[in-house]
Amino acid sequence: MAAAEKEVRALLTVVETAVESVDVARRDEQPYLDAAHNLEMVRKDSGFGFHNPPYALELLRQSLVFLKSLDNGDAAAANPPETSDDAAGLR
Repeated sequence: MAAAEKEVRALLTVVETAVESVDVARRDEQPYLDAAHNLEMVRKDSGFGFHNPPYALELLRQSLVFLKSLDNGDAAAANPPETSDDAAGLR
């Protein structure tokens, strides 16, 4: 297993735990929905050997940002500035 794939799998576990720990009453809020959607995209790709590990890592990291915005009640944290992935059309 490549180092990048190990990193994705480790972060995947962290994000899965974080998503599962969100209070059920908050699971209709947009940051949770976005985090769960990113997680699902990575889970589906994992069955095919992670076609793009850097993108999977970015999706998982962004999921953590979304979930953190739930804790902070900060909508701005859920909408970070454009990244090079945005500019490249990878998002």
